[in-house]
Amino acid sequence: MMMIPKSPNLQHGIILEFKACKTESELEEAAAKALTQIQDQKYIQAFPKDTPVLLIGMAFCGKEMKEAHTLLEARVSL
Repeated sequence: MMMIPKSPNLQHGIILEFKACKTESELEEAAAKALTQIQDQKYIQAFPKDTPVLLIGMAFCGKEMKEAHTLLEARVSL
């Protein structure tokens, strides 16, 4: 899921990647894999280069959830 701001210089963009797990012990690793997928698939290219983007990987197992995140302030052309 991507949220692209209308005013890139005033707001952050957000990319969310979701994963489902069979056991709670897998949550942390799955959240990290979701974050890696965002970077590997270059989803960030949908945003203007000057837009800071928050990347969030979320993993769920029933009602339990873990997340991993990083903020990209500045990017170089890919």
